[in-house]
Amino acid sequence: FNNRGFAKHKLKRYEEAIKDYDDAIKLDPKYARAFNNRGDANFYLKRYEEAIKDFDEGIKFNQNEDEGFLGRGLVKIALEKYNEAIKDINKAIKINPKNPKSFFSRGIAKGSQGNYLDALKDFQQAAINLKSKIKINPYKDDYETIKEKVNKLL
Repeated sequence: FNNRGFAKHKLKRYEEAIKDYDDAIKLDPKYARAFNNRGDANFYLKRYEEAIKDFDEGIKFNQNEDEGFLGRGLVKIALEKYNEAIKDINKAIKINPKNPKSFFSRGIAKGSQGNYLDALKDFQQAAINLKSKIKINPYKDDYETIKEKVNKLL
């Protein structure tokens, strides 16, 4: 059910995906990945409180995966809770320091707080993790331009 839900998720059929994730969770009530996937679908549907509950459950059942922490961090960015988002994303980075989306997302949170220098450093790390040829100079480059360049790579 989780895999079928994920396929529907990729097709942006989020409501159908959620039903499959629900079925996966009924079969295994501690299935962290299904909770995280459902949280992601709820995030795309802008059901932020439901998404946070799902990510909380996913984290509870598997604290060794970065997906739950990153997903919850993204929800907190959408809710403009940037300090909380950064804390969650820092945990995701500690678990998986190679995930470019974590660095990019933390850069978004930092940039939203006006901390552009640190945001550009995170964008630079995201580009490095993507093995990109983009050269970023956090002391010279424009925040929005770099954000767009890195986002296109993701």
